Formats: sequence, C-alpha cells, structure tokens
Amino acid sequence: MKSRRTDISIIYQGKNITTDLKPYLKGFTYTDCASGEADTISLDISDIYKKWIDAWFPTKTDSISAAIEVADWNREGDNWTLDCGQFTVDGISFSGPPVSLKLDAISTPVSESFDCRNNTKTWEKTTLQAIAAKIAGDAGVSLSYEASAITIKVLEQSEETDMSFLDKLCRDYGLAMKVYGKKIIIFDEEAYEAKASVRTLSELDVISWSGKTTLTGIADGAVIKYRDPKSGKDMSYTYNAPKSNNRPTHKLQESNQKADSLDDARKKAKAMVRDANKDETTMSLKLDAHKGLVSTQNVDIKNFGKFDGKYFIEKITHNIGGGYTMDLEARRVE
Repeated sequence: MKSRRTDISIIYQGKNITTDLKPYLKGFTYTDCASGEADTISLDISDIYKKWIDAWFPTKTDSISAAIEVADWNREGDNWTLDCGQFTVDGISFSGPPVSLKLDAISTPVSESFDCRNNTKTWEKTTLQAIAAKIAGDAGVSLSYEASAITIKVLEQSEETDMSFLDKLCRDYGLAMKVYGKKIIIFDEEAYEAKASVRTLSELDVISWSGKTTLTGIADGAVIKYRDPKSGKDMSYTYNAPKSNNRPTHKLQESNQKADSLDDARKKAKAMVRDANKDETTMSLKLDAHKGLVSTQNVDIKNFGKFDGKYFIEKITHNIGGGYTMDLEARRVE
C-alpha cells in the first residue's frame, strides 16, 4: 500500500509557487471559522538562502490562494482536496538562525471601507440583505444570503467600519456572517443547527479532547425596552426561552436597544438569548484529518457520557507538518 501524503498548493500573487516552495515549507495551518472571525492561514517557511528576507520580501496585502491535497489517506486511491480559499497577507515575521519566515494571511477583503475606515450613514426603508449587498459591493466581493427577509425602517451606522457594523447587525437578528474567498456569506445559525449531522465521533476517533459546561452568562429569557416609533410610547417585550432542567436559576437579560415594532423586538430578544446560551456546553477535539469536515456542519458526539449530543462546529484548525491533524471547537445544539 502507498503511504498517505499531504501537499499544500499555493498560488501567490497569481503565480503557482507550489513546486518551488515545497522543499522549504516546514508547516501550514488553516483555520476555518463558522462566524465571528475571519478564516486564516499561516505558512512556516525555511529561508536558509535568505531569499524571502531580501529579494522575495512579502508585501502586506499580497494575495494567496491555498489548498490542501491529500493522497492515499485511509486506503490507496483515497484522494481529496480541500480548497482553503483566498487570503490577504497581513503578518510577516522572521526569526533565526537559521532564518525562517512565518507568513500569516486573512480572508477579510482588501477594502479600506470594509475593515479600516469608520463610516457614518443612515439606512432607511431597506432590508438587512440590501445593506449587506451594498457593503459587499463596496468591498468588491459578492454576497450569499441564506436567511429570511428582515426589514429595517431606520438604522444609524455611526463611526463604525462596514465589517463591524454588518457583523453586529447580523448578530442582533440571530444571523451569522462569514467571509470566504471573495464572498460575504450570511446565514441563519438556527437553520444550520437543524441540519442533519454529517458524522459521528466517538472517543476512539479522537487523539485528545476536553469538554466544558457553564452557567456563566446563561439566560432563560430577555427583556427589550424600546420606544414605539409610531406612538412614541415606551414599550417592553419579554421573551422566555424553553425550559431546561440543566439551569437551576432563572435569569433574564435586559436591553434598551432600538426596535421598529413588537415583532422586531421579539426577533432581537430571541437572538439575545440564543447568543448568550450558545456556548453553554462546548467540546474541543483533536483528531486525525477527516475528509469533508468544515465549520458550520453538525456532528454527533458519543461515548463521552453527559457530553454526548449533537454539536455545531464553530471552528476547525488544520495543522500540517509531520502529519495532518484537525482541532475542532464545537458547541452542543441545545
């Protein structure tokens, strides 16, 4: 049987440098995040001939496309490729002796308005999807929107980057935002959690693991106090989450955030509770690389006692160098 093999394919500034780089690439890391953080890659490169530190010195904002290519993994002919996406160089560090380069890159679009410049704007009579489409267009990327329509009557963006403004707006309504390749992806987390699990992981499948459950920050409901835009009256809406036997106390979150209507307050209150309770039970697992596992998928965890259940993958870190392992960070779907 052939030995399993893992190679990294790298396109740098539009040029395929895979063959030239291979003898000097000591390690590669790819972090795939469901939301809240940009995807990243990191290359550990030997620079014994001092080319990268001199004539080939990288430039911040250089573009990199990366893919992980696996051959004969679990059996001969078990070959697959994971497209990591497109990235922008944002970190360059050298050390020695011998001289080596650590090159870090991030999936955030190269756009001053998206993640650098603070913008102030009033959004009126629009939708969340339309706001996202405008921001994506300004950043020079496309938009994938996988959620129900959300109407926005009036919303102020005040001295915020488009990235932080859009991320907060999504979280206010229980949505998640991910940047992958040249695309902003917005999706309904609850709908993704309802999808079937793609794999079952037991204790025999992992190299190491840890599990945690907490009551810190957990809420059984939320109260939103707002002023009705039509009547001008002060209003209040209370959302109570489904009861859980794992929570001995009853804690309500309170917020004075703006709401356009009672229905708008309901959506925001529910999103507040979901956000507070998402990390009630979490697991971290290190395992040998598995084909097809990506963030935003669900997996079933078994043979871990009270930690058994259905889990949503928040983050996967692919570690290559002397082997190929994956570190999963997942939260239980309550």
